[in-house]
Amino acid sequence: MTRILLIAAATAALATAAQAQAGAGHRAHDFDADHDGKVTLEEFKTGQAARMDRLFDRVDANHDGKLSQDELTAAASGPRGGHVAKLSRLAADHAGGISKADLGVLAETRFKKADANHDGWLSADELSNMRQRKHGGQAPE
Repeated sequence: MTRILLIAAATAALATAAQAQAGAGHRAHDFDADHDGKVTLEEFKTGQAARMDRLFDRVDANHDGKLSQDELTAAASGPRGGHVAKLSRLAADHAGGISKADLGVLAETRFKKADANHDGWLSADELSNMRQRKHGGQAPE
């Protein structure tokens, strides 16, 4: 009976560890649409577009399709303030405000910066490094 309980406990511990590892791996491949272990520029841009569209729509208070410096300043104190602060720096270079197309260029720039070996796709390690840089060198929670 004790042996069965020990085996059950060990199995449960291994399953929990495997799920945690799978969860970490899944997070590293949030953008990997075809699940081939590589994130291409298109996959990255598509994944970023969905996230940035939601952010854009929340910040674009007057719904004119552009983010003004005033809208960005107002949103910077909100829950996504860090993202908004980065957009605010971009807006300083765009007198007419930031459009959704501008955000696509930003995603491409992030991809190229993260593609450390310049092979045209992001590995799990490159994505992890990108996320760590985004969080000030700390592993994201």
